Amino acid sequence: MTKIRIALLMLIMASFSGALQAQKDLPSGQVDVVKNFEARLLETEKIGLKPGLPQLDTATRRQKYDVIPKTLAVEYLPPKIRPLGMRSEAVAQGYNGYARLGAGFPGSFFGEGSYNIAKKNLDFGLNLLHHSANNTRNTENQRFSDNNFGINGTYYFDQGFAVGANLGYSRNSVYYYGYNDLNEETGTDFSFEPDEVKQRFSTFNAGVSIFNGVRTQGDLNYHAGVKFYNLNDNYAARETGFELDLNATKWFSEKHPLNIGLKTDLTAYRDTGKQSLNNFFLQPNFTFHGERFRAKIGVNIANSNDKFSFFPDVEVSANIIEGVVGAFIGAEGSLQKNDFRSLSEYNPFVSSRVNIQNTSYIHYYGGVKGNISGVDYNAQVGYKQ
Repeated sequence: MTKIRIALLMLIMASFSGALQAQKDLPSGQVDVVKNFEARLLETEKIGLKPGLPQLDTATRRQKYDVIPKTLAVEYLPPKIRPLGMRSEAVAQGYNGYARLGAGFPGSFFGEGSYNIAKKNLDFGLNLLHHSANNTRNTENQRFSDNNFGINGTYYFDQGFAVGANLGYSRNSVYYYGYNDLNEETGTDFSFEPDEVKQRFSTFNAGVSIFNGVRTQGDLNYHAGVKFYNLNDNYAARETGFELDLNATKWFSEKHPLNIGLKTDLTAYRDTGKQSLNNFFLQPNFTFHGERFRAKIGVNIANSNDKFSFFPDVEVSANIIEGVVGAFIGAEGSLQKNDFRSLSEYNPFVSSRVNIQNTSYIHYYGGVKGNISGVDYNAQVGYKQ
């Protein structure tokens, strides 16, 4: 193609030079000859390419990433949620006190009253009781009279502890009777004036205690208290009692209590002679609460007249059917003091000449309890020795 171009150019120039020589008188000029160019590709052999995928890398590599923690300060305003209004049930009206009066046959009168004040830091209560009956018309000197008065109060301090106190007085009278049947059997005619067969028990009691009024930071409950009483009767018998009670309870996981109690019980009795009976107790125990059972294990260590006694304090209970049927079994024991006060409360016709002493006992028991259709029940059997 290049050679063709050169030959054609030389031919044009030769013709152009001849014309110039023949016509020297003609005007000179420049002529551009333009011809369309058509490019053609020669036939050639195609080269075939077959691309292929690289071999897969199946090796497992463990990657380790280090993320630098960064604390972001985000200001978040809590949303304002309007309370949902719900209709509350009407609260029953409360009363600070009550009074009961009654009468019956033969010649019976009953009266009881109580008044209580409950404020933020103070609880105060007052109670009165009178009960009497007189059947002298049918049986000579068959009559009795009970009179009790008591006040109690507790003040809760802002420091978290509370102090409680109580004061009471009782005056109970009975009359020895029943000799009318003896008159019929023996043909005698015994008769007595009321003052000759009257027995009167006058008891004054007081107590004071200190304990934690709120939950403590270490879940430790404490209680310390003293009690005192003085009893005398119509026949110059007199008894004085004093108790010191110390108790501490440590809670674990808010449901497993470890309790340690220390108690001192002192009694002095006098009629024609003097008697004393002093008991001391150390009572540790631990209670474990499981999901469906409760187990308590402890011991009651008693000392009286320099003699030690050990009593069990154990109980195991389980829920067989939740809220419906539960079973329990246990054993407990102690020294029971038979003093003039306890004997006269059990039998007001007891003689004033008594011998105060202890009774040692162990009580084994077991049973079932629960609630069926809103009715609570408790069935128990036991053996005491």
